[in-house]
Amino acid sequence: ITVCIKKVNAEQYQSILSTTALPFLQAQDIKNTVFLHDKASSHTAKSTQAFFEKEKIKFDVLPSNSPDLNI
Repeated sequence: ITVCIKKVNAEQYQSILSTTALPFLQAQDIKNTVFLHDKASSHTAKSTQAFFEKEKIKFDVLPSNSPDLNI
């Protein structure tokens, strides 16, 4: 788990994915992971979208004003 106290930019988000989330998923042999993105600038940045494409990671974008799915 990575706790972020301040706003995370695209570069920081990609670094967190590279150093924490992706190694964990690979170690657990978890396949078909889909990341849920909201409209946060770190999620919508072109560099983040390119990162996901390069790493062959699936993601879906939640619609604006959607209910919280983290129940």
